[in-house]
Amino acid sequence: MAEFHIHGSPDEGFHWRLVTDKKEPLAASRRPYVLKAHCLRGIEIARHGKARVTLYHDAAGRWHWKLVAPNGRTIAHSVDPCTSKEECVEAADRAGKAAVIAVLHDRSTGTRMRQAPRDPDRRFP
Repeated sequence: MAEFHIHGSPDEGFHWRLVTDKKEPLAASRRPYVLKAHCLRGIEIARHGKARVTLYHDAAGRWHWKLVAPNGRTIAHSVDPCTSKEECVEAADRAGKAAVIAVLHDRSTGTRMRQAPRDPDRRFP
């Protein structure tokens, strides 16, 4: 089962990362959050499909996706670049489906909690 990993401390800020059951990265928070509560809110926005996915390509022609919250801030991004737009759409969709059922693992405290799963067949917005 996929997991959201929370890393960090109040001094360095908090980050989250979404990984597969094989610990392969799917998505990561864009910037450090000052408060852990804000980090958790970013995870909830990603989990419940309250953000939109934007695709873009870099100067080298590789594709990436980012997750933009309703307030316009980028809260997550693809971890690995994709070679085509189609591959990028599939990667964003995989991350979205994993986010819905992922377990939350707070590595800053060692706490692990399972949250109520949503519809795993939902497509990322």
